[in-house]
Amino acid sequence: FRALLENAVRWAAGEGPPIEVRAPATVEVVLWEHPPAVAADARAAAASTAGAGAADAGAAPVTPGTAGVDAAAAGTVDAAAPDRVLRLHLINRTPGGPVRTKASVITEEIPVHGLEVRTHFPVRRAVLQPAGEELTVTAMEDGARFTVPRVAVHAVVELS
Repeated sequence: FRALLENAVRWAAGEGPPIEVRAPATVEVVLWEHPPAVAADARAAAASTAGAGAADAGAAPVTPGTAGVDAAAAGTVDAAAPDRVLRLHLINRTPGGPVRTKASVITEEIPVHGLEVRTHFPVRRAVLQPAGEELTVTAMEDGARFTVPRVAVHAVVELS
């Protein structure tokens, strides 16, 4: 039923998703657009443990036909716009530890490896945060692709 649901959503949206990730079904994928001031705060928050959770204030998800539409190329996300920061959040919800409930705590990491990301908009740089690891980006005709080597629980890739 998964393919049927995916195709129905694509048809209803009138276009495909701005980003696709080849990963296990337990990995949640969210592309967020951050205003410039929030992006600067997020970088500072990533450097301190006290800043957890503050990085998404003022951010908005990027979906087909919403934020990030370049007027010159209708329907495409402009990751290179100087006043925006795109962040790809990858959340690994692979169960670890005792049986999971809504209020349970993950007690063991079960990492996923080699997540293949395909964008349908141009990307020049992809930086895994907060480590600052530059990922190799391959430009394609209608976007770009890169691989996230490992996600333990949560990874963020800053796109520009």
